[in-house]
Amino acid sequence: MPNTNDIKYREERPDKLLADIVKCFWLCENLSDVGRQFTIIPDGYFDLTFRFRENNIEKTTLTGLWTSPVEISIPAKAKILGIRFKLLAVDKILKYKISSIVNSRIELPHKFWPCSKDNFELLIDESTDFIKSGLLKKEKSDLKRQRLFQMLYNSNGSVKIEKLSKSANWSSRQMNRYFNDRFGVSLKEYCKVLR
Repeated sequence: MPNTNDIKYREERPDKLLADIVKCFWLCENLSDVGRQFTIIPDGYFDLTFRFRENNIEKTTLTGLWTSPVEISIPAKAKILGIRFKLLAVDKILKYKISSIVNSRIELPHKFWPCSKDNFELLIDESTDFIKSGLLKKEKSDLKRQRLFQMLYNSNGSVKIEKLSKSANWSSRQMNRYFNDRFGVSLKEYCKVLR
């Protein structure tokens, strides 16, 4: 039986200005001499992760949305720092569609994001500054998306599509096209993940 004291996990909420973009910053560290297996349950968010061993960055990874549970492993003596993003980050920060990586992940160059040290507080500070510097002035279309996602997150996906359509001033067809194009899932499928 694995010792649960060998795994260290921590989450920090973002600065209020980032609340529409970032769900949380997180740290998971395997202190043991053996790798550990975990099951990730879909939550409606996607992650940018940085894996370190012996203070050296090994891997930078971007996940897509998970629509079903997935098994992952954390190598022995590894530390993973992560940013759990809300979907609005795809348009506002990353400028990278995640539709091609549903239920998977891709490795990115280490310079994709400012994270070179395995220091959790530094990741939070540098990422907060990086995101704030990349935020554009809110355009009309951004306000539509912002309203849409606020309703989705506040209702945990249990809001009716018709109500979303009226509130966000988008047709259900437009919203579905947007979701399929950017995230690789329909709006209805995303709502099921959030529930």
